[in-house]
This record gives sequence, C-alpha cells and structure tokens, in this order.
Amino acid sequence: MPMIMSTTDNEYTTLLGYYGTTAVDSEESYKNMVALQFGDDTVTLLTSWYPAADYPTYNDAWLALLGDYGYVCPTRRALTSGSANQAQSVWRAHFTHGFTHGPLAIYGAGHGMDVYFTFGHLSYSGALPTEAELSLSREMMGYWTRFAATGDPNDPLGDALPWAAYNANDDNYLQLDTPITSAHGVHTAKCDLWDSY
Repeated sequence: MPMIMSTTDNEYTTLLGYYGTTAVDSEESYKNMVALQFGDDTVTLLTSWYPAADYPTYNDAWLALLGDYGYVCPTRRALTSGSANQAQSVWRAHFTHGFTHGPLAIYGAGHGMDVYFTFGHLSYSGALPTEAELSLSREMMGYWTRFAATGDPNDPLGDALPWAAYNANDDNYLQLDTPITSAHGVHTAKCDLWDSY
C-alpha cells in the first residue's frame, strides 16, 4: 500500500509535558533518566550522543534523545524498508512548526500538533492562527486529501510544492512549516547512531 509517514520535531514535549513532573533540570537528573530508561551501562554513550551543552536545557536534550529513539529514527527505518520492499511509493513528512500564539506554543512542534493542521482545527489550539498557519493547514489538507483519494499526495494541477516519493539514499522529506519546503535528512547523524546501537 502507498504510505505517508510523518514525525514532529519535538515529539516528547507533549508526551511528557515540557514542564512536567519528570522534567530534567540537572546533569544528575539527565543521567538518572537515561539510566532508568535505557540502563546504567548506556549513560555515557547516550549522553555523548545528546550532550546537554548542545541544547538550551537538560530537559531539551532528554526530550530530543527520546524523540529520535521513539519516533524519528524508527520512522526512517520503516520508510527505508517500505521504499525497498514494495512497489507502491512511500512519502516522508516532518512537521517543524510551533504555534505562534496561544497555550500550545510552549510545546513547539510537539507530538500531535500536526493533527490540528491536517484536519483544519486550528481554533481548537486556543489561539488565533496567523495567515501563514491557515495557509499551512490548507496545504496539508490538500496533500492528505489527494493521498486519500488517489494514493498520491501530489497536485496534478501543479499548484502545490511537488512531494517526491521517499528515497533512502536521499532521505528526502517534505518539511511542514511556514512555508512548506523540500529537504533531506531528518536528524540523520543521530539516526545513524541509533541504527548502529
């Protein structure tokens, strides 16, 4: 079957709560959370892959690690397998837009934030969407509607940005943001590390 597989850029901000009870706020708590989730023997390795110094906070490093482990990198593996082993095309999308205003803005491009746009329910976010956000929602609905109707998200009239089927060698995807763009490689270096783990 043709497939679209998509992820968001900040998967775990909504799944754990950006300021939730498990927030990681120190090097010790970061290492403790890695040990709890992955085992004591992984702490040095995994925190070297996601050094806290590369992120605004320890919590951001922890959420990035979880997002790649749980969503971004497994999605890449599934897309690679699908594109190699079936006749029907697969497409990759990565949602990177965070709400500009409102109570959900703190979560960035968290898990499920793309759903508001895919179904055109931006008012449910509790914010007044910008014109750019309304346009992003309309474009996303167009891709998904065409895919549901024909098995191909592309616009035969050529009004939408072309969305190339996934090619593992290019690791290509449609970046869902304002504006939508074509891009290559979602967290590629990190996913290569997880694939070698």
